[in-house]
Amino acid sequence: MTYTHLFNIYIPNNIMETISNLRLKDISTELAKLLASGHAKEDLSIQMFEELAANYKISASLPVHVNREAPTDSHVGIWKKIKNADIAFFERDSAMSAEWPLWSSQHRIYPKKNKKRIVLLGESVARGYFYDPYYNVSTELESILNKNSAGNNNEVIDLAQTSQSYDGLRQLITSCTQLDPDTVIIFAGNNWIGTLYKSLCSETYDKMLQAFRSESVHGLRKYLELHFSNIIVDLLSIIQSSLIRKNIPVIFVIPGFNIMDWRSDPVGKNLPWLPDDNAGKWLAAKEKAQNALDNDDPDSFERSCKEMIGLDAFNPLPYEWLADHYIAGLRWAEARSCLSRGRDTVIINRGGNNYPRCLSVIAETIINHSPHFGITPVDLNAFFDTAAPHGISDRSIYLDYCHLTVGGIKLAMQHVAATLIPVLYEELPIRRIEPSEQHPEDSVLSAAHLCAAIHNAHNGQSYDIVKYHCEKAIKHDPDIKHAMIQYIDFATRRSSTILCKSFEDIIKGGKMRQYEGGFALRPPQGRKLLDVALIDAMSHSLKAVYVHMETAISQLRLQEHQIGAHKTDLLQACYISSTYLDFVNEETGHYLQARNTTTEISFVSDGSHDILFAFTYRTPNRYCPDRRISITANQNEYPVMEIAMSNKWKNEHMILPKKHISPGVNKIVFTWPYTFEPFRITDQPLNESSFQNALVPVLGEINSLTAVAV
Repeated sequence: MTYTHLFNIYIPNNIMETISNLRLKDISTELAKLLASGHAKEDLSIQMFEELAANYKISASLPVHVNREAPTDSHVGIWKKIKNADIAFFERDSAMSAEWPLWSSQHRIYPKKNKKRIVLLGESVARGYFYDPYYNVSTELESILNKNSAGNNNEVIDLAQTSQSYDGLRQLITSCTQLDPDTVIIFAGNNWIGTLYKSLCSETYDKMLQAFRSESVHGLRKYLELHFSNIIVDLLSIIQSSLIRKNIPVIFVIPGFNIMDWRSDPVGKNLPWLPDDNAGKWLAAKEKAQNALDNDDPDSFERSCKEMIGLDAFNPLPYEWLADHYIAGLRWAEARSCLSRGRDTVIINRGGNNYPRCLSVIAETIINHSPHFGITPVDLNAFFDTAAPHGISDRSIYLDYCHLTVGGIKLAMQHVAATLIPVLYEELPIRRIEPSEQHPEDSVLSAAHLCAAIHNAHNGQSYDIVKYHCEKAIKHDPDIKHAMIQYIDFATRRSSTILCKSFEDIIKGGKMRQYEGGFALRPPQGRKLLDVALIDAMSHSLKAVYVHMETAISQLRLQEHQIGAHKTDLLQACYISSTYLDFVNEETGHYLQARNTTTEISFVSDGSHDILFAFTYRTPNRYCPDRRISITANQNEYPVMEIAMSNKWKNEHMILPKKHISPGVNKIVFTWPYTFEPFRITDQPLNESSFQNALVPVLGEINSLTAVAV
């Protein structure tokens, strides 16, 4: 079967012929009719849907892409060596065109001439994510070097790649010597967590289990830090053998993290199994802290948070609570310590996606061991915090967790240039390093902030930070309102994003080119969200340009999602998820699993009818006759219903009276009782899934959940 490349998706040509003759909106309409008919699987349009949905996937933090390994003697990244009679150069390989959007848009890399050549390797931060291709790290660095050194005598070859993997970086370290660099800058460390965990095997999981049983999570952390550090040292040795021994200086730039503004997601706060019922004690301390916060009792609040940390040092929640408490009291050093420790809690994997971050063990290993291998480290975390008010860098430096603002890029590259120039030329103190004259246009800044708003929202960040970026987007360029309106439309509709005309329009308009051409807007595997906080933040920001969307949004939500006379499946992603962060586990069943004490489910209603909910649930391996599962609605204090625990599947139903329902988006919340159970390791040999399932046990499961107006 032959394929056509469309929107970075490979579609069979027989299906492509049909697509070419239909508008996307028409396809969506026909698809909806076929799904309702019950004969959809036999129809060509459904084949189209399946092909479209199956061939793209976005992670919780950045899009996941298959890195096609190229031979290091014929390729440098996506660039293939071309030889002719006159010259040998590197040109983008058409066979790797699907990966082109992740790299620099430079089509050819010619041999070095009379300029100093600096080769930049790195990840999305080095790519200038959210600004690229209009502005990025390499162009800023090259401009700074040429402004602050001897003439226009430097060129930066940009080999940074969005979603660059640890293994891909290793390959580039080896192959980039073909470009004859005078210096190599490696700006990386954020994307290594996944690779570091994949390095674990059955034998290492056995050792992790022993460490956990003997010293709980502290023993597990010590084992992981030692294991990860050894892998990073191995990378440093590869840098030495591939570059340093060939007299190519290397500067290793360690990325920073936005500890002030970035907060953990629900998956990162999953409730782990802890010995001696410490998880139960932790929940009790959490309740005391919440009560103290509600009753304005700061001393009791601080004690309770510290008690939570003593019981589970790798849950980010008490660190974030304490940090906010310390910031309110202007206790900045204590706040910074808490936020840094909270960032590093993900080293104990609770099944989250672990969006990019450079953990302390990664940074410290690079800093401590680089000099031994002849590598010069540059620690941006320390530099940014030193330059920031109160010693904690924030949204003035970062657009999200790690991607830099224009100001952050300029500040970082000034610091890197101050280290690099003495390597290339005479020593030049940093106070004399000036930023370049480059600055993106307002339209580029606007789109970057809109992309950042979307990215923050999809990674579980607060309404305030999402609204901040929406407002910045409107302020920089009021014309961004069109992209916001288009986003509101296709995000709210039930139809697959790629089949919505508003999505087609936003791609054709080019406003979102900085977000991987706009294709990073596609939800993973068709899992659309309601995007309530994000859409509400956009709606609020649009008022500044006299666009009022509240009524239209409410009507569209009701049109697309209202609970009516036909059953609505509430286990669809748009109702059970507010982010793209899920428990990642190969053995997760095809139903909703709760690994914390609460599960929130959204539904949309006009508030004019009672609603009947029917569901099938269980509390696997757990039954306590005097404990009940409570179901509340819309933050009401009193349960609508209480049901018994059951270690077998059980059917239940309840009617939610309309007096408890508001027009618009509503929530019901299942609160699962915690009970202390044995530590269950079932599979032998151990693997990631079996270890995670034991470390973060399931408290409750819902196999089906439907709603209908009555």
